[in-house]
Parts: sequence; structure tokens; C-alpha cells
Amino acid sequence: MKKITGVFLAIVFVVCLSTNAFAKTIPVVNEGGDVRPQYNNIVMFDAWGDIYATSASGNAYAIITSGYRGELKLVLERDTGSGFKTYATIGTGKTSSTGTTMSASGERDNLSSSYRYRIKANIYVYNSNGTLVDSDYIYIT
Repeated sequence: MKKITGVFLAIVFVVCLSTNAFAKTIPVVNEGGDVRPQYNNIVMFDAWGDIYATSASGNAYAIITSGYRGELKLVLERDTGSGFKTYATIGTGKTSSTGTTMSASGERDNLSSSYRYRIKANIYVYNSNGTLVDSDYIYIT
């Protein structure tokens, strides 16, 4: 009887954790130690790249829930002394009308070595009405 009760409780626990009602309550800690919310429609999102004195390059990849549209945007930001400000969009990517994956890549050369740069990889997820339902970002430094 104890074994059956234990198996039953384990199944209930797994079902509870995998339902949509609990998806946003489970925090995710990224590599930088930042606690990020868990999204319902962003299945996977990653970005990587290189920042050098006079050039920057970045890549991003994402998988979203079927039935939604997604967009990735790679934005090069420059530190103006009072914080980072948008300098240029260097790459974009969108899901196809039936797809769930997307990628973006871009680079910028001939940057001024007098400034610090970073790339902000943004993801936006829209429902069938075009309403933004999820978004997130990752910094490439």
C-alpha cells in the first residue's frame, strides 16, 4: 500500500509541475546569476557572440510554442558614459507562418575603440491576433 501511495504522489507531483498553471512560477537562473521568469511560449532562447575593440558579432536562436509567431532582434548598444544606448540593429529573424524555430545573426565592423559595446538579443512572441504575449532578452558582453 505504501508503494502505491508513493507512486501516486509522485505522479501527482509531476503533473502539477508540468501544467501551464505553474509554468510562470518557476524561476530560471541564467549563467550570470540573474533570476529570470519562466515563460509559457518561449521553449528555448539562447544568444552568443564576441565583442572586440572595433567589431562585434552575435547570434541568437529560439524555439517557441506552436501556433505563435516570434521575432528575434540583435541590437548593438554603445556605452555613452551615462549608460548603454541603442547604436544599431545588426540582425533580425522571424518564424515562418507555420514554424516554431528562428535564428538571427549579425555583425558590425569599424567601431570606435573609444566606447564599450554590448549586444542585446531580444525575443518577442505574438499570438494569432498580433498581441505581444512574451518577451525576453539576453546580453552578449
